Amino acid sequence: MAEAYRAGPRASAARELASDAPESRILAYGVGACMVQGLVTAAGDPEKFGGEDAAGQVAGAIVASVFFAPLFLYGVAALLRIVLRAVGGTGGWKATRHVVFWASFAATPVYLLAAVVEAWRGAAGLTAIPPGAAGLAAGAVALWFWCGGLAEAHGFRRAWPGFALAVAVGALLSLGGAV
Repeated sequence: MAEAYRAGPRASAARELASDAPESRILAYGVGACMVQGLVTAAGDPEKFGGEDAAGQVAGAIVASVFFAPLFLYGVAALLRIVLRAVGGTGGWKATRHVVFWASFAATPVYLLAAVVEAWRGAAGLTAIPPGAAGLAAGAVALWFWCGGLAEAHGFRRAWPGFALAVAVGALLSLGGAV
């Protein structure tokens, strides 16, 4: 995982794709990423899990993050493959899935760091860091990993157009939700 940060997302995706990982390892990447995301989400919003059945609510959130979130990643990978193939990509289903799961897994340390920053921000009263800024930065890093890996898997020369398009779509969706 350190190579993903040292060499960059495209180089780490190339190494992962060259390893011809078995499906079990690809699934482990996806489940691991979703589990960390679920735990970070649960830890970051303790008011969400309150009342008499707090333990049951936390258990439900963990089950959802371990079993259902990877299914969501499978769907995202399938849609990305269709879209990327339509615009000239050459990657197959397994390569797309492998890169999506690997990129999600490689971004987990940044999500953990964002959770720590958010906790410190709240506990120390650091008003200079806006709420959610660390999570937004972590999301940008994850998107950077996804775009670099998908560019490698589908034979695109550059990853930045995909990153720029994804940021623009995300900004439009955010503005649409804020209106």
